[in-house]
Amino acid sequence: MPSFESVSAPTSHAFDRGIALHSIADGRWLGQASPEYWNHVGPFGGMTAAMMLNAVLLAPQRLGDPIALTVNYAAPMAKAEYEVQTKAARTTRTTQHWTMSLVQNEQIIATASTVFGLRRKSWQRVEVSMPNDVPQAASLPVLNRAMPMTWFKQYDLRPIRSLGSIDDEQVTTHAWIRDEPPRPLDFASLVSICDTVMPWMFRRRKALVPISTVSLSVYFHVSHSELAQVGNDHIYTKSYGQICHDGYKDSNAQIWSRARRLLATTSQMMWVRE
Repeated sequence: MPSFESVSAPTSHAFDRGIALHSIADGRWLGQASPEYWNHVGPFGGMTAAMMLNAVLLAPQRLGDPIALTVNYAAPMAKAEYEVQTKAARTTRTTQHWTMSLVQNEQIIATASTVFGLRRKSWQRVEVSMPNDVPQAASLPVLNRAMPMTWFKQYDLRPIRSLGSIDDEQVTTHAWIRDEPPRPLDFASLVSICDTVMPWMFRRRKALVPISTVSLSVYFHVSHSELAQVGNDHIYTKSYGQICHDGYKDSNAQIWSRARRLLATTSQMMWVRE
């Protein structure tokens, strides 16, 4: 095992332990897969994405804050050490483009690309809005976390059944969510939460159909300082789907703060087993 210097100081929170990385060389980071965020055959997709984004967040030469992230999942992770390999592909005055690979036993587990950038004041307009009739998180029950997937136990998830709909055109789901126990929101945990929304086909088909994410994209709409204002509060998610066809389905979501600030939008493609 190579010697390394720890540069990602984990806190006592399970999430921070799960994404903790150690520098072993320029652009190479060593981590340990966390059983606390396990899904059926590996960490759930949001945690894998957070591991990979964290490698760039820790890079001393990184520029600004994340603007966009796409992760493509090639194979399940084992409960073992992993390495994230990063490369700054190009840096301009305002943006920086990175590529990443997550590797175990010299095999690619996931690949990713991310764009970081410096935000500057500009014309602003938000074309979508958070519903006005969203009930407060404190008034809603926590979804039962007694499930075999351990990652599910790491979140305080409160579905808003009064807003959800199933009609001839589209299924929508609404929920409040935060880390459990509460943890201040940052870019890594925001990425992870983007993969916690309820798959729309579960409600449409009234069955838990086996699915697995093959590609996840997250688009960030806040700076580091704006995100820090959320603290450890619940955040609101609205998710919906558009198509399931020939073994793959999509999913889309908006992520909002209680202060009605759009934090991120996300989309993904999932493999569906029939």
